[in-house]
Amino acid sequence: MPKAIKAKPETVSKDKILDQLIQNNLILQSKIIDLVKSNESLTSEMKTMINFFREAGEQMTMESEDERLKPLLGRIGELLEQNKAILRGLILVQKYIKTSSPELSTKSSMDSFDSSF
Repeated sequence: MPKAIKAKPETVSKDKILDQLIQNNLILQSKIIDLVKSNESLTSEMKTMINFFREAGEQMTMESEDERLKPLLGRIGELLEQNKAILRGLILVQKYIKTSSPELSTKSSMDSFDSSF
């Protein structure tokens, strides 16, 4: 039967272990700093995105107000056109009265003149 080969346990000195722990600690600190910077960058980008969505929401609100005002503005436009038509009619009536007034006044003068004879 072959003899079992016993492996000699490697003896690592406390100084080597301490040096390795210090190096690992420095690497870990470096990674933590990277993580903090990355987190700050992410937070900044999230703030930018939130502001973007806030502005988009305000724009949508403004657009919906415009949409609510469109029928009202259309109705006001219709009323304006109706008022213009009424004004044109009133002007025509006024012109008609002015042109027919001298005839009426001369007719009434003639009638009063005729009735006196």
